[in-house]
This record gives sequence, C-alpha cells and structure tokens, in this order.
Amino acid sequence: MNDEQTPPQLHTPVYSRWQRFVNWLAGGPPDPQKIAASRKKRPTWYRRHAFSSFWLFMGIMGLFYPDIITRLNAEPELDRLQTLSVRILQTRELHPHFAMQLPDGSVQAMEWPVKLTISRGKRVFYWTKAQRQALVGCQATIQMAPIRWTITDRYRVWALSCPSIGFEVSVEQTAGELRELATSVKEILIAFLILFFPLWIVFFLREKRGVL
Repeated sequence: MNDEQTPPQLHTPVYSRWQRFVNWLAGGPPDPQKIAASRKKRPTWYRRHAFSSFWLFMGIMGLFYPDIITRLNAEPELDRLQTLSVRILQTRELHPHFAMQLPDGSVQAMEWPVKLTISRGKRVFYWTKAQRQALVGCQATIQMAPIRWTITDRYRVWALSCPSIGFEVSVEQTAGELRELATSVKEILIAFLILFFPLWIVFFLREKRGVL
C-alpha cells in the first residue's frame, strides 16, 4: 500500500490571473524605465494618451454618433414644428429627399425622418416611386423642424400634404416609422462595450506603460 500523500493542489489566486491577463493586453508587465521615458517624452496625459483618445473620438463619431443623434431626435417636438407652404423642386430616393422652395424664395434641402448616417442615408417607405416623381412641382404644405446636434444644418419634413395628387403623410406616420428605426440607448451601450471598448482598453494600457 502506498502511504505517500498526494501534495495539495496549488490554486493561482484570481488577482494573479487577472494581473497576467492585463499584462498580456498591455504588452508585458509594467516597466518603470519605459514608463519614465514615456512621461519624460510626453509629460501631459493627453499627449501620452493621444492615440487612444483619438480612436475613442473616432469610434464614437463613426460607429455610435449616428445612432445617438437619431435617438435624441426620434420624437418630434410639436412646439418646434413649423408649418410652411412650399413648392417641391426636386425629390430623391436617398437623403436629402427634397429640394424645396420656401415662401421667401430661397431653396432648402430637407429630408424625411430617417435613421441618421454619415454616408448617403436610408431609403424610406412613405412614398412609391410614382408618388415621389409626381410630387415634383407640387405646391405642398409641410410641417418641418431642424435636426438637433448634427454637424451640419439638416431639416426634417415630419408631415407633407399635396392635395393636387392626393398625397398626404402625417406626423404620426413618420414618427412611428422613426421609432422603429431608432436604436435604443441600451443597444448603443451594448454595441460600444462589445465592439469598441475592449480594443480601446488595449490602446490605453499600452500607452500608459509606454509600449505603444
């Protein structure tokens, strides 16, 4: 009979495993010489973290800004809606969906309520192709409002009525459509945490330790 006792199993502390994981992300354990050299070369925090700060800004602008702005503008503010009599000069399938002549004679690009994008925008289903083409030249009544928090000035047509061709879209219709398109705050946050935040952490840690 073997009287030798099995040595107890040694368990790696959770903190140690986490520390090794962080070191792996950061390209190695903290190196005082590299950290000191980085701080001497780039003494302020915003210079030391210029790369991660830049990509944090670009990530928010490129990936999440359109969804955030769409959510902030998803509900029409009825007290801000302006009712105007306009002449529709041009219609397009993608935004800006309209070129409209305003009562003062000026021409303004406008769009249906759509999910905002940095590129060419979304198609809408408020009209058929025949209706869109028939609206050109129409003297119409619209309810519009500027879109808040956009980089450039943009204007939304929340309601449009053109009696000459029997075309009418109400605020209730456009608002309901946009609610379905708008990404929820929870979905935006989850997308940020899954798609971008881990990569940003890697950049930040490596800059902090002077290895990026």
